[in-house]
Amino acid sequence: MTTELAPPRPDLAPAPAGSGRRWPIVLAGGTAALAALLLLLGYGGAVVDEALPGLPYPGPLTAWGLPVARLGTQVSAVATIGLLLAAVVLSPRSDGGLSAIGYRRLRLAGWTALAWCLCTVASLCLTLSDLLGQPVSRAVSTTSLINFATSVDLGKALAVSAALAGTVFALGRIGLRPAGATVALAVAVLAVVPPVFTGHAAAASDHQLAVSSLLLHVVPVTLWAGGLLALALAGRSRSADLPVAVRRFSPLAAWCVTAVALSGLLSAGVRLAGPGDVFGTRYGQIVVLKTLLLLALVAAGWWQRRAALPALDRGDRRTFARVALVEVLLFGAAMGAAVALGRTPTPTGDVPEEDLATALLGFPMPAELTAGRLIGQWLPDPLFITFAAAAAGLYVAGVWKLHRRGDAWPVARTAAFLAGCAVIVAATSSGLARYAPVLFSMHMTQHLLLTMVAPILLVLAGPVTLALRALPPSVDPAWPGPASGWCR
Repeated sequence: MTTELAPPRPDLAPAPAGSGRRWPIVLAGGTAALAALLLLLGYGGAVVDEALPGLPYPGPLTAWGLPVARLGTQVSAVATIGLLLAAVVLSPRSDGGLSAIGYRRLRLAGWTALAWCLCTVASLCLTLSDLLGQPVSRAVSTTSLINFATSVDLGKALAVSAALAGTVFALGRIGLRPAGATVALAVAVLAVVPPVFTGHAAAASDHQLAVSSLLLHVVPVTLWAGGLLALALAGRSRSADLPVAVRRFSPLAAWCVTAVALSGLLSAGVRLAGPGDVFGTRYGQIVVLKTLLLLALVAAGWWQRRAALPALDRGDRRTFARVALVEVLLFGAAMGAAVALGRTPTPTGDVPEEDLATALLGFPMPAELTAGRLIGQWLPDPLFITFAAAAAGLYVAGVWKLHRRGDAWPVARTAAFLAGCAVIVAATSSGLARYAPVLFSMHMTQHLLLTMVAPILLVLAGPVTLALRALPPSVDPAWPGPASGWCR
């Protein structure tokens, strides 16, 4: 008679020695974020300490509590997404499943998602108080909250974000496999999106450009900051694991830096009319501060690649710990500045009179449709342009890799993929984008291009086949790559 031993549970595996000592880094980053928030709220004039005659005043609890709740939302969102990213991509595997450290990261992400949900609910209540201009005790009730969350766009966005964060909490508590962690990561990234459509961007003169650029800013910076935080918390993990995780994270960080820098420039261009607004207004000065923090983060990332990675290969973690601490402090200050910027009044300048069409569309009513206007009057959408450019660049890079290896790839497939990307850009950023909201024929043409023409061209190009041939297979089963299915 044989006795089968139960497999070890990941939650009972011993933690790496000294892993608890990483939490002071989180405390330092949170302190930097809160300090930057409070200082810049006062500097930017976003908080009024007393009621002005004739204007409603929600009270100091709402005035100061709402930005703090929003900061808590951002910090917990960054922590949740970073821990899930680490569990899926930056942690080794054990027999095809989550390792002990990956399992702990998934469980911890569940708790940070709960904090995210609670902070979002607090923001919902305080936002209602702020909009009504009444203290929380008078403004917030079950009926008013339900009406706000179901009938007002801002309330809907916060409610959806809270619900998705709660879903991530549930997935983090019941998940056991990499696939479950991947689903939780996708839901967490989706939960960041709804509030983007209700901030300063929604009130900008060019809604499409402002919202798209902000979306391209918020999601990459959350992935970037979250991944860095997860690596900082894993500073005491197994000696061979940390260098691999850092090298895996570096390409993602580089993509995120590029997206954050470009989208930040676009967002600033929408809200700031010229150098006078940049240096002559509190809003512009906070934007300059955020830009300096971004440059400092880029310098710290270069320092990490130049000094910390070679030191990690030698077994020295002190350089990595110092760089990680600097980056976390900078990210904390940048997040505090971002929340303060969201509460700071934007420069008004000479605001032209806005007609109904401009208020609804974000641009004036276009003139009568002609072929020249359809071709020449573009309305660029940064989101789709970035997606199409990145997809085309990755496809061409895969083809070039096969070419250098001596393998052939049909030219017709490459042409089909590039044509598909061009169709996406033309449908979303050409004159079609300008006339589609006002002409049903152009609206249906746009839909047909996006749902029938572009997908067929992309499928004929065989991008999955190209990826399987171009991506290098993983040589270590504990560290699967995209070609070997790291999400399974």
